[in-house]
Amino acid sequence: MSRVAVAIRNSCSRVAPRVDSVHVILKGRCIAIDVDIDEKQYRMISIYLSANPGPRGAQIKKLLQEPALSQTITTPTLMGGDFNCVENVEADTEGLGATPYAKTHGSTWKAFVKRARLRDAHRTMRLGPRTGYTRLSHTIHTRLDRIYHGTATDSFQWHKLGPSPDLFSGNAASDHLPLLA
Repeated sequence: MSRVAVAIRNSCSRVAPRVDSVHVILKGRCIAIDVDIDEKQYRMISIYLSANPGPRGAQIKKLLQEPALSQTITTPTLMGGDFNCVENVEADTEGLGATPYAKTHGSTWKAFVKRARLRDAHRTMRLGPRTGYTRLSHTIHTRLDRIYHGTATDSFQWHKLGPSPDLFSGNAASDHLPLLA
C-alpha cells in the first residue's frame, strides 16, 4: 500500500489544489493533481508500482504511453512513490546476504524517467550511492521509494531528503520507511 503526503512550507502565501485537474493514470496505482503554490502551477504525481514483476512491467509500459506524463517537461513536477524496482543496482542496493538483487524492470523504469525528463532528487542533492535506503530487510537494503522532479523545478530549494523512521508512528503497516523531502 502506498501513502503519499506532500508538505509545503507555511511561508507560501497560497496553496490551492486544483481538484478538477485530478487525473487517474493507473487505477489504484498512479494519480496526478495540479496544485497552485503562490500563483504558480505544479504537478504532483503519486505512483505505487506492483511488487510483482509481471504487473509492474505492464504498469511501466502503460506509463511510457501516457500523454499526461509528457507535460512534466514544461510543468514543474514532483513525482514520488514506491517504485518496487531500482534504476541502478550498484548505487541503490546493498546486499547483506548471498542473494543478489533482481534487476527486474529497472532499465524500463529508467527509460520512463528519461522520457519524462525527470531527475532523482537523491542524485540532484548528490547524497551519494548506497545511501537513503527506504526498505531494510535482513538480506538487502534498497532505495525503492524515491522522489523525482522535472527540469522545470530547478528553482526548488531542497533542504533535506532521506528516509525518516521517526516521521510517522502508530499503526502504519508498511515494510518501507517514509521519505521526507
